[in-house]
Amino acid sequence: MSWTRSLWGGALLTCACGSKPPVKMTTIQFGMVLDLSAIVAAPTRVPAVAVAVTDANAGLAKSASFSGFQFAAVHQDSMNVPTIATAEAYAMVDAGIKLIIAGTNLDVTALLRTDYQLDGGGPLAVPLIGIETSSPYLGNPSTTLHQALGDPWLLATDQDDAGWLFRTSAPSQGLAASMMHIARSYGDAGDVNGDGIFTASIWSANQPLGLLTYALALEIAAPQLAPWGDGADGGQPNLRLFLVDSTLSPSSVDYPGILQQILSTAALDGGLPGAPDVLVESVFPGEAIGMVKQYDTFFAGNAAAPKFLHNQTFHFPQVLAALGAAANGQEGVSFVVADPFTKASPTFLAEYQQLVGAAPQMWDAQAYDAANLAMLAFLYAAHQNKDNDLSKVTPVQLVDALRNINNLNGLLIGGGSDEFQRAADLIAQDKPINYDGASGPCDFDQNGNVVDRVTRYIVVNGQFVDGQIFDCVDDPQACPPSAAAP
Repeated sequence: MSWTRSLWGGALLTCACGSKPPVKMTTIQFGMVLDLSAIVAAPTRVPAVAVAVTDANAGLAKSASFSGFQFAAVHQDSMNVPTIATAEAYAMVDAGIKLIIAGTNLDVTALLRTDYQLDGGGPLAVPLIGIETSSPYLGNPSTTLHQALGDPWLLATDQDDAGWLFRTSAPSQGLAASMMHIARSYGDAGDVNGDGIFTASIWSANQPLGLLTYALALEIAAPQLAPWGDGADGGQPNLRLFLVDSTLSPSSVDYPGILQQILSTAALDGGLPGAPDVLVESVFPGEAIGMVKQYDTFFAGNAAAPKFLHNQTFHFPQVLAALGAAANGQEGVSFVVADPFTKASPTFLAEYQQLVGAAPQMWDAQAYDAANLAMLAFLYAAHQNKDNDLSKVTPVQLVDALRNINNLNGLLIGGGSDEFQRAADLIAQDKPINYDGASGPCDFDQNGNVVDRVTRYIVVNGQFVDGQIFDCVDDPQACPPSAAAP
């Protein structure tokens, strides 16, 4: 019996029993361009994809429909630098890669703009699946936000008329709506300091293609959430945006100065009453850690101190390690680490724990789902070609497959090798499927976007505890609080 090793180090078993020669395997590769070492490093995405690839290969080995094929993923570290991400993606495409999974807003924007920048290095012309890409302006045909940046190609990139971009990470409107629900749960419908009006300050990194887009989503979401007249203010919320230079190191940020500026501006801006009721951060983890260390000292003895709420970039074990006991009581919103209502989640959680020896982190489920959808798209496209030959599939055919692979009337497909085998056999039989992912339902809309549920997390005894869930799947605009997870 012979053994071969996959790119992930997992064992692929081929049998050379009796007089039958082993089946000749053709490996179908897809690429991953992720930040694995820099400011938003995501090394845990790699084993998440490994789980999906291992299951897919085991499932194909049991299926007679697409025999002779196996999958592998090739990953490179972008360091969250657009020029590096683009160079790596070009090298992958030159090597025959036909689909790329990408990480951050910066990385995805850099790769996608190659398809629209006429004076650049040429189009990648392969489908992209973003897994940490929550900007509400990407994949948005109606956006005009980035016109003001003076970049002639960025608007076309955002609008993505050719439809190259898909995302397993939902746009941040749901996070923004959920954050406002939490903010309004304090005091008198959000009025914490008793001045008769709800005021929120948003502290954001000045990163137009990344964290700033979440802050802008908050400004849009807040007035849309009704009713606003159920508290002391009786009217619309007051939101103020404060920017921090995203190029500064966390140790260079003047945290007390920022807090003093926020309080002073609140008191002087249009004569509105004093301090904000909540301070929402949309910064990198390092800056959030620095602010937490200063916050309690700055507001010592102030019972009406603003509530400090965090975004999804805070929801990582590295933050807990850096803060120690100071992390206790910190809270915020993020997309659920794994959706408790979907079919793939239990298998993903169990198999990831078995492989890594730890629970998954934020965005790992999105990576797992992106890999599964990519591999299912290869099967779907190959079957549409009438020959089930995965090696002949083109990038354009993969785009069409990603748009059509999930049929809301199809049979639900979860995670694991048996489910992948079932999906392969159903595709070969021209029967519709509906992959129900670990991060959420994974149903792409006409712009390649998905909706995911949001969780309210709080740090208790040095651990993140997920509590209230906001159902942005059933109602993507309001994201109403739902029952606790089953």
